[in-house]
Amino acid sequence: MKFILLASIFFFHVLRSISARCPDEWTAFNGNCYIVTKFTDFVSGQNYCKTMNATLPSVHSKEENEFLALLLRVNNVYNFWLNACQVERGNSKFQWLDGSKFNYQNWSKNEPDEIISSETVCIKLNKDGEWGDERMSRFNMIACVKKRKDSVIIEINPNDIMENSLKPNSDFDSKFRNISEKLQDFKKDMNYLELKVKVQKAFILLMSQIREKYSLQTTVSQLQNETKNELLNLKNKTNTLLEMIIAVNSEVSKLKKSLIKK
Repeated sequence: MKFILLASIFFFHVLRSISARCPDEWTAFNGNCYIVTKFTDFVSGQNYCKTMNATLPSVHSKEENEFLALLLRVNNVYNFWLNACQVERGNSKFQWLDGSKFNYQNWSKNEPDEIISSETVCIKLNKDGEWGDERMSRFNMIACVKKRKDSVIIEINPNDIMENSLKPNSDFDSKFRNISEKLQDFKKDMNYLELKVKVQKAFILLMSQIREKYSLQTTVSQLQNETKNELLNLKNKTNTLLEMIIAVNSEVSKLKKSLIKK
């Protein structure tokens, strides 16, 4: 378990180190910036995220779900709110409140289980990546997400180029060089984005493999412990039986001696 946590923290900081366009303490993933903030009810969490021009997270893929679960574990948090609630009270259908399509879900066993609640029910995500439903007045941690600023804007006025290029001592060349430099910066940004995506995909694959290996090791360890306990119980029972046999033999010997004397 310690190895998994260390691996999570290492890759988490790798993701942060290549997330220059996210604010401090925010983490980049798939074009967005994420931060785990405070413990509060659903509506207060929504409003708090709005103060940072952000929202609660919506999930549309296994990769996003795995990333958010990692975000929980690295921040030592058990669960937080997702940006989804019932379509209407008492209804088992849920919707993302940002209007996006509800095309992915990963409910925990026996969830959702509070759909007949007297108040609106919303979705929370736990550190294992599993979903549960909970009344919106309950308190959970919140994570806020907002779009990352990756765009490169190059403003070119065609009229300026035409006018200045015809002047004998125009600064057309310097403007052209400036545009070329911006294009080079843009190319670097694209390479940066490709690198980030590759690191994220490699990380998610590694974490999946680690979790599978850890689950197998845990199962083997549990079986070994159970076997040891059973052997110990059997040994104790055997010792007890031997003690009983010795006691019976002792009594038989006493009885024989008593009969011989008579």
